Amino acid sequence: LATLTARVDALAEAQARTEQQLATLTEAQARTEQRVATLGSALTDLTRSVEDLRGRFQGAEVERQYQQHAPAYFGRFARGLRIVDKSDLADLLDDAGVSEEERLEVLVADLVLVGRRREDGRSIYLVVEISAGVGRSDVERADRRARILRDAMQRLGRQEIAAIAIVAGQSIDTPARALATERGVWQVRDGHVTAPGAP
Repeated sequence: LATLTARVDALAEAQARTEQQLATLTEAQARTEQRVATLGSALTDLTRSVEDLRGRFQGAEVERQYQQHAPAYFGRFARGLRIVDKSDLADLLDDAGVSEEERLEVLVADLVLVGRRREDGRSIYLVVEISAGVGRSDVERADRRARILRDAMQRLGRQEIAAIAIVAGQSIDTPARALATERGVWQVRDGHVTAPGAP
């Protein structure tokens, strides 16, 4: 009987140790699961950051391409095209007396070009918003910035100088195309020019 009691006690102790080890393993598994969840969240954040950087790089590359080859892409609109120096543009806007908000709005345009219209040789400004994938916000910005520049020309008594809005990129989504048509904004997609209102 004493031997049996000793064995039962030993089994009880072994079971207690097993339960303690199981509890420890359960805690370790919970910690591991928490770490895996944390790593998963960090991986998701990293993936988003990489996608964001890739998008920015692609956008910057498209912008550089359109700036570098501006006469090729925008030569249909005017001849003798040149990129307007932002300092000169700032002076022009200051002379026109536009608000500080309007001034900054035009100065942050992706690209402003000046040249002579092919049909009559008059000066023309091209206000271009460039994006790898053109969306509605790009169309809105181009339209708004070109209107500000047109108003500045009128304030300076240069009504004959036009300023047209253009969006340019590798692709233009359907809502952006519809808005460009509605607002009279030209589209340059992968180098191909579409006039406002064209199908």
